[in-house]
Amino acid sequence: MTNSLKLKFWLALVLLVVAATSSILWATTIYMGQKYFAQQQESLFRAGEKLSEYVVAERDLGKIYHQMEIMGSYLNANISLVDPQGRILICSGREGIPRSSCQMWAADMIPQELVKNLLAGKKVAVRVESKLLKQDVLFTGVPVVFQGRVLFAILLQAPVREISGNFFELIKINILSTIIGVILATILAFWLSISITKPLIQIKTAAQKIANKDFSHRISYQGKDELGDIAQTINQMAAQLEKYIDAYQKREQNRREFLANVSHELRTPLTIIQGYTEALLDGMADDAKISEEYLKNILIEAERLKTMANELLDLASIEEGREKLKLENIDLAEFAEECINTFKNQFSEKGINLELEIRVREGKVIGDRNKLFRVIENLLSNALKYTPSGGKVKLAVLEREKDFQIITSDTGPGIPEKDLGKIFERFYKVDKARSSKGFGLGLAITKSIVEAHGGKIYAQNNPEGGANFMVILPKLPPSGDNGLPNGQ
Repeated sequence: MTNSLKLKFWLALVLLVVAATSSILWATTIYMGQKYFAQQQESLFRAGEKLSEYVVAERDLGKIYHQMEIMGSYLNANISLVDPQGRILICSGREGIPRSSCQMWAADMIPQELVKNLLAGKKVAVRVESKLLKQDVLFTGVPVVFQGRVLFAILLQAPVREISGNFFELIKINILSTIIGVILATILAFWLSISITKPLIQIKTAAQKIANKDFSHRISYQGKDELGDIAQTINQMAAQLEKYIDAYQKREQNRREFLANVSHELRTPLTIIQGYTEALLDGMADDAKISEEYLKNILIEAERLKTMANELLDLASIEEGREKLKLENIDLAEFAEECINTFKNQFSEKGINLELEIRVREGKVIGDRNKLFRVIENLLSNALKYTPSGGKVKLAVLEREKDFQIITSDTGPGIPEKDLGKIFERFYKVDKARSSKGFGLGLAITKSIVEAHGGKIYAQNNPEGGANFMVILPKLPPSGDNGLPNGQ
């Protein structure tokens, strides 16, 4: 198919060039032929007129004959001088025609009616067939007029073959040039066919790759023409499809992991509940105190299941946008102090120093106060959980040109490098020891809340030890626009 396309395109270009060149050559040949014969005829007329002037000025036939010989040799033509009675007085000789045969030669070539027109004072030009020379002859005649009387007539005859000889040489040169031009055009057409079909072939290959679900293939052609636009569009389409497919596959992977994680998280509390319930039903807890203990354990596990269900519902509603944010202007400095006051007792009980750093001028953001409080709560609870007694946790609020940073840092063990990129995923737990009391949903919920506010969240390890969590929230719009919906 590729070769067929190249061949068809190449043949089409070659045929177009040959047809155009042949038409131009044919039209040029006809035009140049007519122009050339007209020029030759005009040359014979001018020569005849000059010779006519010479005859009037010079009455010596010998000198006239000599001049006719010179001019005839120059023009490659036969020249005759005819008197008013139509008799040839002098004729210049031609190769193969002796002067003694002038009368026979003239009778063979010169139509008598044209001689009469000449003697009547008219110039004549005609193409006649010579039986003697067995070829066509261009015949021209000029009258010799003196004081209004026709004294003689100058007759000039040039064989068409010899006139055409130079013209045909020119035609040969034109034909040779045309052949060379066609050859060069053929080579150029072949190059053009390759250059034009190459992007088409690349486009076809890319389409086949996309049809075969290979979205990584890209077209290398980057021309500034329509084909380049098509190639760029297909590349963009492939990139978008690749992006969508990757996102779809990631969602499917997350869905499978989610189901697996939910099943895993449900299995432990359900197993515990089942075990205690069966024990109670089998009468294994005869003592009231033991029965009460079993029931308390069942209640604890039921509460855990309820907590997990609520967290899953919260996460889903935030991610899907079903839970509307109750937006208001929030002063970050005051908000951070409220959070510190809420959690300082918990940190004091564990012997952890909780610090607050505020470096803002007018730190206001638009947000849902309760949701942002949950963000700080999750981050501080996470720091409290993994920071040992005697350690330090700091909450910092920093202002930048276009946004604010809320940073929690601790002096705990930090986060393994391999887990840094995954800790915000649902149900992700670094290890059993660090996550024995949770479901791995807290940071996922935190990330969803931050993104719902148009912000971002990052995690990194401190070089000195411990972990940093950085929340970035955009500033309020300028010019007093609080960015809130009407009525807020």
